[in-house]
This record gives sequence, C-alpha cells and structure tokens, in this order.
Amino acid sequence: MYVRPPVRIALLVLAAALLAGCPSLSQRAELPPSIDRAQELERAGDPAGAARVYEQLAGQNSGTDRTGLLLHAARDYLAAQRTDEAARVLGQAQGPFSAEQVTEQALLNAQLALARGQPQEALRLLNAIAVPAAGEQAVRYRELRANATALATGHKEGGYAGPAGAAGPSIALLLPVSGRAASAAISVRDGFMTAYYQLSPNERPRVQIYDTGAQSVAQVLTQAMSAGAEFIVGPLTREEVTAAADFPGRHAPLLALNFLPPERTPPAQFYQYALSPEDEARLVARRVLEDHHRRATSTRADRERPHRLLGGDHRGAAQQ
Repeated sequence: MYVRPPVRIALLVLAAALLAGCPSLSQRAELPPSIDRAQELERAGDPAGAARVYEQLAGQNSGTDRTGLLLHAARDYLAAQRTDEAARVLGQAQGPFSAEQVTEQALLNAQLALARGQPQEALRLLNAIAVPAAGEQAVRYRELRANATALATGHKEGGYAGPAGAAGPSIALLLPVSGRAASAAISVRDGFMTAYYQLSPNERPRVQIYDTGAQSVAQVLTQAMSAGAEFIVGPLTREEVTAAADFPGRHAPLLALNFLPPERTPPAQFYQYALSPEDEARLVARRVLEDHHRRATSTRADRERPHRLLGGDHRGAAQQ
C-alpha cells in the first residue's frame, strides 16, 4: 500500500497545525528587546519569538510607533500560526494610525478571518478599505481577495470548501464544532485552516468541514463520500471515532483524531492518531514535515504504509 497524495497532503496540513503549538526557540534565551533582535528571529525562522519582541517594544512606545510594532507582532504571530495571539495583539492596536497602518490592520484582520475559515468576513474587511495602489500591500491585498473569494464561492452548509473547481484532492474534516466538544474542535479547525494557508496555492487541497456535533458521524460520512471526499480527517472524540469504525458503508481512507478502545481492531483504511500529548504531537509533526521535504516526489515513501510517515510502531502513529 502506498501513501496516496491526498493522504500526504492531509498529514502535512495536520502536522503544520500541530507545530503551531510548539514553543518558540526564543524562549530558551531571552535577550533585551530591540528591532534588530526581532529581525534576527525572523531570519532564523522564529516568527513567534519575533512577535513577542515586537510586543515588548510596543509596551515601551506610544502613538503610531506603538501601533506599528503591534501590527508587526500580529503579522509574525500569523506567520507562526498563532491565530489567538494574533487576534489579541490586533485588539490592542487602537491607534493612532497612519494611512499605511490602517491598510495594514485591515489586511491582517482579513488574513486572520481566512485562517479561521471566515471568507465572508475577510471580504467585508477588504471591501472597507481602498485598494492599495502598488507595493507589497497591493500584492497581499490581491492574494487575500482571491483566496477569500474562492473560499466563499465554495461555501456550503455544514462546512466550507477550498477553491471552487480546484484540481487537487478533496479532504473532508469531521469535527464537532457545536456541542460539548466545540472548544477543542474549533481549535483543531482553526489550526488546520491556518496550516492550509501556509501551503502554496498549487498544493492546497479542497477542504470541506462537517459538523459532527449537529449530525451523526454516519450522516456526515455519507455526505462526505457523496461529495467525493478522497481522504477524511477526524472525527475527534472517542465516541465519534468508535462510531466511524462502526460505519457500515464504504468510505475513503480515514485518519481518526483519537483512538479506538485497545481491544477494538480498526477496520480497513482506518488510521488513528491522537493530538496529545503535546510532545508526541511535536515528534509526529517533525517527522511528517521532514518526510515531505525529503520525498517531495514519488519515492520509496510512496510505497510505504502511512505508519512509516508517522513514526513506525509509535502508538500515535496511523494504524490499519
């Protein structure tokens, strides 16, 4: 059994979402805050660390200088897939604003809305500002508008899809975004969509989210297969995972985000992976990303089972 492209892409997106929870390298060695320090962290690939430095600097400044530093922090938090922290910092940026900062705030809020799967809100924010005439902000504006329009066009009740007409694989994300597990499900959804937008446009799969809190697992699996899902991520809770294993119909390969009871043998094309403990998630995320970069085209990994991608016999690995 080889690892099909939809499986590889889903695992990459999930891994990137998991990496969003990793501690920043800057936590190991705190230096006095400075613009140079923040830029050094950015160059070193530590945007979360840079964002914290910009936040510290903002606390030492006022006026448009403080606003600019907060916007820098928000942009780096978004780059690090820390959507909650980006939203918090954007909420602190109350002005005064320069004309360029007004546009920057709108662009960042639109990017945040997209990361949270809210394309209509992103379009509303973009429509509220003048179109940047040129420069880096103009490029970002066009890209955000294109992504938001594509995602809004593909919007469906019970979830949202990727760009309409996209040629890539179709992934169904099954999460209880309403009900008692909504908080955890929304965190997973936000992390997944943030990671989705970290992929280059030509790598992005079509994604449809189904709410297992509003419908039964059997119902959403039936809908996902009718919609042409090639790979399924979820469901999330142990009860839902058991219900998915009990599903009598045929379904695409499924990566459950929790485990069946130890005595239960998983059915065919049924893989299991838990999002915790945190250390396990980091290990798996690193291995998936390293494998993706090392084997970007059809290689030996394409002939291996998914559990090889996820670390051999580790209990957090995908199992068949």
